[in-house]
Amino acid sequence: MVLSEQERRRITDGVQNYQQTGTLCLRCNKNNHLTKRCQTDFRACWNSGAGNINDKDAAEDLYQSLKQQIPNQRNPNQQNYQGNRTQRTNDSRVLKHNMNMEAGRRSDTTSLPQPTSPMPEIQVNGGIYSCATDDIELSSHQKPAIMSNYIRINSLPKDLYVYSIRLWRPKTENTPVDEDDPTTMFEFNKRRDAKSAFDAVTGSNILDLRSATWATDYKTLWSTAELVSHPPDDPKKPIQKTYGPCRWTRPTGGTIEDLEVTIVFQTKLCNIEGSFKTKASHDLAEEIRGLNAIISRSIRTLSADLIQVGANKFFINGGFQNMRGGLRAQRGYVTSIRPSAIGPLLNINTATAAFLPEMLVSDFVARMGPGDLHYIESLLRKCTVRITYDRKNINGNARDLNAEGSRLKTFQCFGISAKEQKFYKPLDAENKEGKKVKRADPKDVGRTVLDYFTNDVKRPVPENTLCINVGKPCGGRQPGEATDAFMRRQCAEGACWIPATCLEIVANQMTAAKLSSAHTSNMIDFALRTPELNAALIDMEGLEKLGIKGTQQHLADMQLTASRNLIKFSSRSLLTPGVFGGNQRSFKVISASWNLANAAFSLPRPLRQLHVLGLDNALLDGNKFAKDLQARITAHGMSVKEPNPYFQRGNSQILDTELEYWFGETQPEDCSVIALHQRNEEQYALIKRAADLKYGRHVLCTAKKSMAGFGEQQRLSNLAMKVNLKMQGDNQALDFAKILEKGVDNTIVLGADVTHFRNTQPSIACVRIEEMRGMVRERLQAWQKNNEDALPQFMVFYRDGISESQFADCQEKEITAVKAAYSDLCVDANRGKKLQLTFVICGKRHNTRFYPTSIKDTTSATQGKANGNSNLKPGLYVNKVVTDPDRFNFYLQSHQAVKGTARSTHYHVLLDEMRFGTSDGLPNLTHALCYAFGRATKGVSYAAPAYIADRLCERGRVYLRGWQPAGRFATPPVKMSQEKDEDYAARVFKWKQDMALDLSRQGHWWINFNDNPANGPVRLNPWHPSLDKTMFWM
Repeated sequence: MVLSEQERRRITDGVQNYQQTGTLCLRCNKNNHLTKRCQTDFRACWNSGAGNINDKDAAEDLYQSLKQQIPNQRNPNQQNYQGNRTQRTNDSRVLKHNMNMEAGRRSDTTSLPQPTSPMPEIQVNGGIYSCATDDIELSSHQKPAIMSNYIRINSLPKDLYVYSIRLWRPKTENTPVDEDDPTTMFEFNKRRDAKSAFDAVTGSNILDLRSATWATDYKTLWSTAELVSHPPDDPKKPIQKTYGPCRWTRPTGGTIEDLEVTIVFQTKLCNIEGSFKTKASHDLAEEIRGLNAIISRSIRTLSADLIQVGANKFFINGGFQNMRGGLRAQRGYVTSIRPSAIGPLLNINTATAAFLPEMLVSDFVARMGPGDLHYIESLLRKCTVRITYDRKNINGNARDLNAEGSRLKTFQCFGISAKEQKFYKPLDAENKEGKKVKRADPKDVGRTVLDYFTNDVKRPVPENTLCINVGKPCGGRQPGEATDAFMRRQCAEGACWIPATCLEIVANQMTAAKLSSAHTSNMIDFALRTPELNAALIDMEGLEKLGIKGTQQHLADMQLTASRNLIKFSSRSLLTPGVFGGNQRSFKVISASWNLANAAFSLPRPLRQLHVLGLDNALLDGNKFAKDLQARITAHGMSVKEPNPYFQRGNSQILDTELEYWFGETQPEDCSVIALHQRNEEQYALIKRAADLKYGRHVLCTAKKSMAGFGEQQRLSNLAMKVNLKMQGDNQALDFAKILEKGVDNTIVLGADVTHFRNTQPSIACVRIEEMRGMVRERLQAWQKNNEDALPQFMVFYRDGISESQFADCQEKEITAVKAAYSDLCVDANRGKKLQLTFVICGKRHNTRFYPTSIKDTTSATQGKANGNSNLKPGLYVNKVVTDPDRFNFYLQSHQAVKGTARSTHYHVLLDEMRFGTSDGLPNLTHALCYAFGRATKGVSYAAPAYIADRLCERGRVYLRGWQPAGRFATPPVKMSQEKDEDYAARVFKWKQDMALDLSRQGHWWINFNDNPANGPVRLNPWHPSLDKTMFWM
């Protein structure tokens, strides 16, 4: 007797899926524990309820094997724990794999390797870390004195020459090489080949760099010595020189006798040290890139205990914590050289990343559990795997298939089981354009991977083992495409299938995938450190591992010298802005927070009726909840026309039907609260799409777990704040008249953000940012309607979502678009008006941190140790020492960090036509705006206009949740060439624009969008028109 597929699925779901305590245990049918925690004697199990299974031995074997994948009992102090939850999937790969796991999972009994570089023992005094510092511009008149994660660079190379590198050999022995004609040579561009080839060139001294300070990323070479000194015969020709030939043994085992390298002069960077005292970081991109490469090379030569990832991140080998499935949370450091008014500084900050374990792919899948293979696939995509079996070499081919380099492959995707996955004989063919392509031989019936490995490789593999494509990436399965046709197309596109049991994950690889909620929680717990611990780790371990604390000979060899201490300097604290409720009631603000209590909102708005929908018994007493919420709404000054709120229970299994009926019974002036049994992204997205796009209704979602997260009155007040915002109300007010010298009545403040989707979602952003002119014009027209058709004279624009490298593009395009939008409306009474614009960038993705040097400057001094921590008090303002030396910029910590180390926002002023200058006017305005975020009774981390725009961008992501790229949406039609031409980026960006615009026009995903006047009024916003005047996304 064996388990049926239905029984297997029921047991798997019972163990793997998240359960609330109180649900009947599938194994013993009791309600005092979770199924995955059942300790009942086996003889009393599998005989009642849903767990009444005939083959009890098979059920117990599967249960115990699944249970081995569950982590230990949750830590009660771990706030963000969400259980070992895996998503259910209809993917046939998972179901077939699970059938094999029933017998095979117990083979995964090896213990995970433990960390070999534990955290250093850190001792702090009362929340303050004390160490030797370099004191800079300390003043008794400016407080507090703070420490920051920078060290001073005392000397740099004076000049740097920048060259591009081409590593190549002649295509054929008898064909003359034309260095201007790439078709006459074969270039080595893959990083693994390029690194090995460059080492051969420098090792043979045909390119002698022994007298120079240099660094390379194998595409660009930075050198303190001039390597190409002769002038070209033709001024239009590039200054270049070719060295070689030399002998090179490739990582794959073959030997090349005629390897050559060509270096092409790009530019000379002069007076580097002086530039770092006068120019902003976005004007020093090439200098920073070159110096970071030189510093990284010096660090690599110092220690083999560091794992370098990217240009300037270094992780501690053995410094990790194991997570579910063997995934590792790894600690490390990121370094970057930065300009400042006092000269160059080296920023060093802690870093945390998820690393893949070194194990067989099949073991990793087994440890992760039989959940969503799409998630495991995303973790492994593009990682390097190693073939573990020996292959037969091909006669006449110099390549050794068993050389270490030949064994390394790239993980592309999972296939199906070895007994089902087939490959076919490829044939040469031509497509419609006459280009040569491959296609599977239609006469070939195909051969399974299982048959090939059993009979040819002599490597038996389990028949249900998943296969992995380590060849070329292939497109996904098209709707309606038969399995055989799909496998034939994969073969033609270059797929190469190897069983998961024959591939191991190469060590020290970071995964760039979006982590699950459970893994994200693990990562956050591992990375969170209070300021004193963060500073101590950098000073005690980071500076030591990176060679800053030692003799610094590795830096001296690169013509660099640096201090060995973190810096300390004076900062300032801005006054807390006044916050008011209804009837100008002033709130008492302590540590950037205030208590709403029973105060009226500053501008309460009327509500027609409150509706509450409880899904799956999320609300035990829904009528009481609805009445209590309405009582809180009226307590804050809002009026409700219908005295009795409406409550109904619903079923999430038929959510589409429930929502169709529900929103059909409500009106635009109503607000609905939908209670979910637990957080569910798919249900949330479905509700928001229906409410925002299809029906134009206001809705709030809340989860049963979050309802019990804190005091009932506070929770209800938070919901009431959101209701008032949706009804066009204001929850708090600030006295901007005291801050804005230009006048509140003549100043508009706008915020903008852009959301960058991952590869699994389309970049709608690239269309919307091109519509900056239209979006600003829309906001100005709304101002006119409320101000007797007059336009504002002043505008403060907060822009979020761009990096320093994009500042120039922002100045050229976006600021121009904002002014053009204003000019479009300067007609009639507004004719001749000129906008005075101040344009500010909100930078959050930086590595600058500030640490207190005295306990009296921390939040624990204000709130006590029970409620405060060792972060600096809100209002911290830094406008010197670590800021850019060029245009006005400043750091502002406007919030109280509850966990970890606070990250101040870095504000860059790209344009200041309102002439705030370097006074406190703009910082004070920005600080006050951080207290204007209507969803919170506290100061938030950056200016509310940009924060509100960020929330709208997040809503756009919600609308597209569940969208999967397929067909022409999957990848650009222009293949990535070995050497990108100048137009490649523009072509890809144009393709993204076209695809995003096409997706917008598909009514299913971007409802209400219309950019064709022939089809009716032009409307570029996807939401329902009835929501235009509201902040429905708040």
